[in-house]
Amino acid sequence: MKSVCQTPQASRIFLAVALAAAGGCARKPPADRVRASGQVEATDVRVAGQVAGRVLELRVDEGDRVNAGDVIARLDTADARLALTRANAERA
Repeated sequence: MKSVCQTPQASRIFLAVALAAAGGCARKPPADRVRASGQVEATDVRVAGQVAGRVLELRVDEGDRVNAGDVIARLDTADARLALTRANAERA
């Protein structure tokens, strides 16, 4: 007596069902992922100076495009110059 999978017709049906199931699973993208193309733009960026000081001149406006290394503001250096003068005087 032959098992059900050993008959040619049953083997073909089993193979067709298995291929359909595998093909259907392979074509579905994962539910938690979306594939798309586009462009991402930052809306807020935090910037900080290397030293504290009063801003004398702001060289950019809101919405202006800036690159890394661009000077966007000029600080008052009077306090830093005074501290340097005092440090040099104390050292002498």
